[in-house]
Amino acid sequence: MRRRLRSLDALAATAAIWFLAKSLRYAFPPLFGTLSARYGVSNATLGLAFTAMMLVYALCQFPAARSPIAWVRRE
Repeated sequence: MRRRLRSLDALAATAAIWFLAKSLRYAFPPLFGTLSARYGVSNATLGLAFTAMMLVYALCQFPAARSPIAWVRRE
């Protein structure tokens, strides 16, 4: 029973992180105009920040996909 609850905790944490990543991914570009006006940064700077965020997101995809495979093989 404890093992099952631990796996649900991992699932809940993964779902929360996934939701946060998706929210940031879709919420950030519409805010470019507001952020540019409020903080005085150019769209190019905001685009560069968004690109950096998406590169980190993309680089995390491979290890995130490999981890469950490794976990299943250990069991």
